[in-house]
Amino acid sequence: MKMTRQFFWVFAVFIVVSCKEEKKESKDAGQDEKTELHIKLPELTEFHGQKSEEINEWAPYVELKKAISEFKEEKGGDVVLQLDNLLEKEKELSTSDFPAKFDNPSVRSRLAVVKTYLLQTRLEAPDPVPEEYLMKQKLKILVAFNDFDRQLNVMMRGSITDEFLTEISNKPLAKRDSVKLDSVQADSIQR
Repeated sequence: MKMTRQFFWVFAVFIVVSCKEEKKESKDAGQDEKTELHIKLPELTEFHGQKSEEINEWAPYVELKKAISEFKEEKGGDVVLQLDNLLEKEKELSTSDFPAKFDNPSVRSRLAVVKTYLLQTRLEAPDPVPEEYLMKQKLKILVAFNDFDRQLNVMMRGSITDEFLTEISNKPLAKRDSVKLDSVQADSIQR
């Protein structure tokens, strides 16, 4: 009977020691997950030359881009206040008079995506905002804003078909012959 008791106590001590080691390992794994959070935020799209001049004339856009840039660089602070500021700038932009070149459903839909991510972040943000959550949401917002910028860039380039149709429609009907090489020249006809 003594042997059974001793065996039981040795087995109980072994179980307790083994369980404590597992707890330490699980705590270490949780700490590694937090330290391995490295999200590289994308750079904001920059316009150059005439495109830059053209886009800088649109004041609400410039204000929103500045606010987005500040939000990207911010390392904490009052996130809710920053998001409220961004939502205000986005509202000013969406209600402003869009330049004729940008007054297009594709541009407005890209702006709606930016607004969606801003609202999602604002409404779902816990208090205090964890760094991991904030970085993931910043990434979504910046990607959406860069997509908006790319759409503006596409609209500034214009489309080749629009240029072609404008060029063709301004020519007199007699000069619209698109198959000039196959046409019979007037001076080659014998009368």
